[in-house]
Formats: sequence, C-alpha cells, structure tokens
Amino acid sequence: MERRYTAVGPQRVVVVGKSLGGLAATYALLSRPQLFSHYLIISPALWWDDYFYSFELRAIGRLEQQSKLTQLSSPTSVYIAMGDGEDRLGMLADVNVFARALRLRNDPNLALTVQQLPGELHTTIFPAGYVYGIRHLLGTAKTK
Repeated sequence: MERRYTAVGPQRVVVVGKSLGGLAATYALLSRPQLFSHYLIISPALWWDDYFYSFELRAIGRLEQQSKLTQLSSPTSVYIAMGDGEDRLGMLADVNVFARALRLRNDPNLALTVQQLPGELHTTIFPAGYVYGIRHLLGTAKTK
C-alpha cells in the first residue's frame, strides 16, 4: 500500500472500531499505542466484560490505570463518537470517564476528541461516526 499510494504511510495508520470493535481499538490504544497513529473509536463497549463494576474495576479500566504512566512515543490522534441516545448500559458515562482519564494524563502526543452525535443510537451511529471521525482525524473537514 505504501509503495502504491502516497497518502498511505506510517504517519497515517488508522484503526476503526465500533461497539466490540471499539473496545478492541481502545485496548490497542492502551496496550500497544504505537500500532496506529489514528484511532477512530465509535460507541466502544467499555462495559462488555463486567457491566456491574465501576469503570476503574473493569478490565479496560484496570488497563487504563496500568498504562497511564507511559507517555505516547509519537503523535496519536483519537476520535471517539457516541450517539446521544446511547445512555443504556451507561455507555455515555463510560466514554466520558474514559476520556477524562486520558485527558488527565496531559500527554503532549495525545490529541483527543470526543463527540456526541445528536439523534444517533447504537444501531445508527456507525455511518455518521465514521464520516465525522475520518474527516476529523485525516483533516478533510473540521468538526464542531
């Protein structure tokens, strides 16, 4: 790909995941952040393995705690999209708690954007989240 397309290169490697795929992208961000330069995370199922625990006690919360002392080695852009109708299972709260934890790191290599898209549900969020996210991450348009 890199030989054939000039827009492709190690400075622009994007992972996209929605729901459980969003959880997988979040896991990659926390455990092997150097794998991708851009993370497009849509409605991540951060609650998946242990819904009844607080975020900090869940597997993804524990991983966030373990990784928070490690700063990113290169610029990393993260865009997280959620629908404003995704309040079931505490998904909106989970994303906000996770985003706050990332912001508190004050990592100069982390560019984080979290956007709540109006009128979107878990079943409808992917198209809008993908378009807004790619535009934001790859610079073709600014999001509000």
